[in-house]
Amino acid sequence: MVANLDRSLPFYRAIGFTQDCSVASAWRKDELLDRLLGIKGAQSRTAKLTIDSNVSGKPFSRYCGN
Repeated sequence: MVANLDRSLPFYRAIGFTQDCSVASAWRKDELLDRLLGIKGAQSRTAKLTIDSNVSGKPFSRYCGN
Protein backbone atom coordinates (compact mmCIF):
# COMPACT_ATOMS: atom_id res chain seq x y z
CA MET A 1 0.00 0.00 0.00
CA VAL A 2 1.30 3.42 -0.91
CA ALA A 3 0.26 6.83 0.37
CA ASN A 4 -0.13 8.39 -3.08
CA LEU A 5 -0.57 6.17 -6.13
CA ASP A 6 -0.06 8.99 -8.64
CA ARG A 7 3.33 9.90 -7.14
CA SER A 8 4.41 6.25 -6.65
CA LEU A 9 3.84 5.05 -10.23
CA PRO A 10 6.66 7.18 -11.76
CA PHE A 11 9.09 5.73 -9.18
CA TYR A 12 8.23 2.14 -10.11
CA ARG A 13 8.44 2.97 -13.83
CA ALA A 14 11.87 4.54 -13.30
CA ILE A 15 13.22 1.29 -11.83
CA GLY A 16 11.89 -0.80 -14.71
CA PHE A 17 8.30 -1.77 -13.86
CA THR A 18 5.55 -1.47 -16.48
CA GLN A 19 1.91 -0.86 -15.62
CA ASP A 20 -0.71 -3.44 -16.61
CA CYS A 21 -3.44 -1.19 -18.01
CA SER A 22 -6.01 -4.01 -17.94
CA VAL A 23 -6.33 -3.44 -14.16
CA ALA A 24 -8.68 -0.52 -13.52
CA SER A 25 -7.10 2.14 -11.34
CA ALA A 26 -10.29 4.15 -10.71
CA TRP A 27 -11.43 4.90 -7.17
CA ARG A 28 -13.82 2.24 -5.80
CA LYS A 29 -15.54 1.47 -2.52
CA ASP A 30 -13.44 -0.87 -0.41
CA GLU A 31 -15.50 -2.95 2.01
CA LEU A 32 -12.38 -4.64 3.41
CA LEU A 33 -10.94 -1.28 4.50
CA ASP A 34 -14.36 -0.42 5.93
CA ARG A 35 -14.11 -3.46 8.21
CA LEU A 36 -10.38 -3.26 8.98
CA LEU A 37 -10.24 0.44 9.73
CA GLY A 38 -13.83 1.03 10.78
CA ILE A 39 -14.21 3.78 8.18
CA LYS A 40 -17.56 3.91 6.43
CA GLY A 41 -17.32 4.58 2.72
CA ALA A 42 -13.56 3.92 2.44
CA GLN A 43 -12.27 4.02 -1.13
CA SER A 44 -9.08 2.73 -2.72
CA ARG A 45 -7.34 2.45 -6.09
CA THR A 46 -5.06 -0.29 -7.37
CA ALA A 47 -2.38 -0.53 -10.06
CA LYS A 48 -0.65 -3.72 -11.20
CA LEU A 49 3.03 -3.35 -12.08
CA THR A 50 5.22 -6.01 -13.68
CA ILE A 51 8.97 -6.43 -14.16
CA ASP A 52 10.91 -9.27 -15.80
CA SER A 53 12.76 -11.47 -13.31
CA ASN A 54 16.22 -12.61 -14.34
CA VAL A 55 16.18 -15.18 -11.51
CA SER A 56 13.07 -17.19 -12.44
CA GLY A 57 12.69 -16.03 -16.02
CA LYS A 58 9.05 -15.17 -15.26
CA PRO A 59 7.49 -11.74 -14.80
CA PHE A 60 7.19 -10.48 -11.22
CA SER A 61 4.04 -8.48 -10.44
CA ARG A 62 3.41 -5.99 -7.66
CA TYR A 63 0.10 -4.38 -6.80
CA CYS A 64 0.13 -0.83 -5.48
CA GLY A 65 -2.87 0.87 -3.99
CA ASN A 66 -4.02 3.84 -1.99
